[in-house]
This record gives sequence, structure tokens and C-alpha cells, in this order.
Amino acid sequence: MAEQIQNSLNLVSSEVLAFDGVGHRLDSHCEHIESLISCKYERLNELESQLSGLVRLEEAADDNRPLFHDRARVIGRIDQFLETTAKDFQTNLADSTSLVSRIEELRDQVDPQARRERLRDAENMVSSFATEMLADLPTELPATDSRVVFSSTPGLSIVEPSRRAVLTMAEIGSDQNYLAIHLALAFSLQKLFETVKAPVPGLLVIDQISRPYYPKGGDEKRLQEMEKDDDQLAMQQIVRFLFEETARQAGLQVILIEHAYIENDPEYVAAVKGRWTKASGVKLIPSDWPLRS
Repeated sequence: MAEQIQNSLNLVSSEVLAFDGVGHRLDSHCEHIESLISCKYERLNELESQLSGLVRLEEAADDNRPLFHDRARVIGRIDQFLETTAKDFQTNLADSTSLVSRIEELRDQVDPQARRERLRDAENMVSSFATEMLADLPTELPATDSRVVFSSTPGLSIVEPSRRAVLTMAEIGSDQNYLAIHLALAFSLQKLFETVKAPVPGLLVIDQISRPYYPKGGDEKRLQEMEKDDDQLAMQQIVRFLFEETARQAGLQVILIEHAYIENDPEYVAAVKGRWTKASGVKLIPSDWPLRS
């Protein structure tokens, strides 16, 4: 009997111990469940806060929607205005190029260094042109085959080829040399004006190219009246130069006032517009020209 009671007590003790173990596990599980519930509540609170923020933003958007519409309308009107008036403010590319060119031109005009360089370049061009033209005209030593040096100071000299001596106009010798150099220089200046498109009339008025070969004064003279054959050839060479150089320079007009009448040159005869001779009675200034009282 006592043994049975003891066994029952042992069984009850073991069951109590087993229940205690289950209780501890239940307590631990309950704590875990409570922790999860707490986390879920925190997450739920975060979501509620976010939803509240979204609701406030939506309400603010509803309040600002008319303002956004007004802004969009104003921006649209501005875009339309700019598109319809853009052509009024467009700058023609050609006009811009012209303005830039004009600005550079004005800058060169007021820049002393640029002006000196342009002037030096023009002097070199005239010297080169005159040297080439002098070779086509009749000359005597020391001008023959010489190089012309032109300066805007003003100054004019030649460099003779043998000794490379620089000679002034007072040292070049004959009237024929004077005539040749003056013709070369006059046509060279006109060629420069044409090259740089300068606003200078293309006109040369030349008086008496035959002066070195005829006595001064007198009436119209024929080529055969020259004493020397060389003078006749020189005169013909000068006339050829006048015609050829005038033809080479577009827009150039030459008026020649001359005693000599070269009747064996058809081009010269055709170019004569008036013969003011004693026989014809025609004069540059008519006899019945009113006199100053």
C-alpha cells in the first residue's frame, strides 16, 4: 500500500515537473508573441503616419491645383508669344558678316600699327606694279631695267641694276626717263586703287607724251616729223602701252591731249575724239567763249 502511494507521489511529482517545463516554454512563447505584436503595432503606426501625410499632400494639391493651372496657362502664353515673335528678333547672317567686316575695317582705321602696315603694303604694291610697267616703256640708262621704289612720304626713286645705286628723280637723266617713270607710276596707282577697291575715279588725264621727241609748242605733228627713227619707235611703244594697260584695268578711262597724230595706227586714229588744229579751227576753248567782264 505504501509502495503504491509512493509511486503515485512520484508520478504526481514528475507531472508537476513536466508542467513546470511546459509553463516556462509557454511564458517564452508568450513573450515572443507579445514582441511581434509590438513590432506590428509600430509598423501600423508608421503606416498610419504615412497615410496621414499622403492625405495632407493630396489636400494641399487640391488647394494648389488652381494655382498650377494658372501657372501652366501663363507659361503657355509666354511660349506662344516667343514662337510668334522669334522671327522679329532673328539676325540675318549676311548682315552679321557685313557688320563684323565693318568693325574690322574701322578697327584698322584707328589702329596706328595696322595703318602703317597697310600703307607699307600699298607702297610695295605700287613699287612692284611700276617696276613691271617701266619695263614696257622706252627708257635710257640708268632707268633701263631699274626697279622703282615708291614711298608715300612722298618719295620716288629707282634702283639701277648694275651697281644697285639708289637714284632720285633728279639723277635719272633724260626727259624720256622722266616720262616713262611718271606713266608707270600713274598707271600703278590706278591699278592699286582697283586692287584694293578704293573709292577713287578710274580716270587719267595725260598731256603731251610726245614732249621729249618734239619741239615745244606748235600745231599738230605727224609721226614722220620726228628727227630720229628711235624717237618714232619710242612714241609708238608709249602709245601701245597706253592702249594695252588701259585694256588690262577694268573701268579705267584715259584722256590724252597730244600734238602727235599717228595716222598709221588704226587704233590710235579710232580713239581720237577731236582734232584741234589750225586748219580745222576747232579749239579746246572755242573762240566765242564768253569773256569774263
